[in-house]
Amino acid sequence: MNRRILHTVFLVAACFSFARAQERWENFEVSGIRFEGNETFRDDALLAVMRTKETPGGFWKFLYKISEKLGDRPEYIDRVQFAQDYARLKSFYIDQGFFSSRIDTLLRTDFGRKTISLTFLVHEGQRSIIDSIQYVGFDALPPSLIEEIESRPLIEVGDPFITEHVINERARIVNAFFNNGFADVHVDSVAAHRYTSTNNITVNFALSPGKRYLFGGIAVRQDSLAPERADEEVILRHLDFKQGDFYSEAKRVDSERNLNRLGVFETSRIEPIIGMKSDSLLEIPTQVFVRPRPFQELVPEIGVNDENNAFNILLGVGYNNRNFFGGARNFET
Repeated sequence: MNRRILHTVFLVAACFSFARAQERWENFEVSGIRFEGNETFRDDALLAVMRTKETPGGFWKFLYKISEKLGDRPEYIDRVQFAQDYARLKSFYIDQGFFSSRIDTLLRTDFGRKTISLTFLVHEGQRSIIDSIQYVGFDALPPSLIEEIESRPLIEVGDPFITEHVINERARIVNAFFNNGFADVHVDSVAAHRYTSTNNITVNFALSPGKRYLFGGIAVRQDSLAPERADEEVILRHLDFKQGDFYSEAKRVDSERNLNRLGVFETSRIEPIIGMKSDSLLEIPTQVFVRPRPFQELVPEIGVNDENNAFNILLGVGYNNRNFFGGARNFET
């Protein structure tokens, strides 16, 4: 028998043995999950990545048999889920900058009790550090935007490389462009280059800013079905922007909050009409939609006391005017 035939025989035998083992594990409870070698992350952080869980104690399983609301159900090994958990742990370590990490598994089976315990042997290796951050397409930006981008960055040179932090930094930079009039900003690429010589990483952010836009005309629309009407001047006064200001997504959101805090409107929203901006005008018209509440309201009130050593029930009526003498003034009595 030549070497190739012998290798095939061993491979078929191994697959057959593994399939038989999987068949035997179908009704085995997971008695324990342990980690060894994980110096950077605690066990609970790694368990949160996994879907496989330890089976509860006998008391909780007994209660579960009585009622599913009282106890916890047994946790059985699932070979597909176990394989996915291995991949999740590997991806987790890579996302945290451990590109050379290795994870081995050790399974201990108790056929008498029909339980199986899982041990993950973690070899973390060297963690990658951010040694430089580069920006492409950031030339000739206004000073206010440069200042916002440079203030409170989420990643800095010397930080461990963490994928989530890079993604969040990208979102922060894009929001800075949105808040400084660049409504057409486009992310060309966000790349992390790792050097095999040092294992460190250079992060590149490449963006195309596009045109810088202004707030255009502001139109106020009040719900035609609402019986009340608010003073349009009051609505405009509570906006954080005016026509001619550089467009800012943050100012749009803050202006919505200002209107909702007045207590005069059931709902309010501010919508930029992005489709109406043009390269020649460089203005974005804006519509403000509001639905006023009933300005006057009577609310029944009830109270109790023990005046004169007697139990007394007090009845009353509260009056609320949300637009007292106009101007969105609130009056209660």
